[in-house]
Amino acid sequence: MLDDWAELLIDRGLTKAVTVEEAIDALKRSGSPGLVHTMCNIKHAVSFICNCCPYCCFVLRGVTEVGYKNLASSRFRAFLNREVCTGCGECLKKCNFRAIEIDDQNVAGVIKGNCFGCGFYCSDCLAGAISMIGRDDCSEPYETGKELLLKAVEDKERLNLFLEDQGPRARG
Repeated sequence: MLDDWAELLIDRGLTKAVTVEEAIDALKRSGSPGLVHTMCNIKHAVSFICNCCPYCCFVLRGVTEVGYKNLASSRFRAFLNREVCTGCGECLKKCNFRAIEIDDQNVAGVIKGNCFGCGFYCSDCLAGAISMIGRDDCSEPYETGKELLLKAVEDKERLNLFLEDQGPRARG
């Protein structure tokens, strides 16, 4: 949590303050088991950075299962240099969003529409073939959390279909 939200939770004894160095260390540690760094898709007053499991997190499952990218989308996407790629397939195994494919020439490629922009496997590419670049298909972040929430309400029907499907799977 950041800024006012962090202070609120600290004041209520629900968390503790950490230094910038401790926060960076926590981000580094959470990346190694495959957690995806996310934050609210707004320009001002970002209140949190979350480290989410793409199979457990409600928001990330909304992205992968419903295609609802408005809540948390990155302004970046993976770029794969085909001339450098060795076709080892490690990126295919590690991508949580099914955004990597291996073609018949045994070279990886990025499925732009599936890429969440997390950069999770970029630094693990032994050939150095993967980097992050700015998206050309991304809308501007919302100005405020209120604007984001209003957009989510507009998309309520699509989200309701997703929510209705969560009960048995979540328990099962």
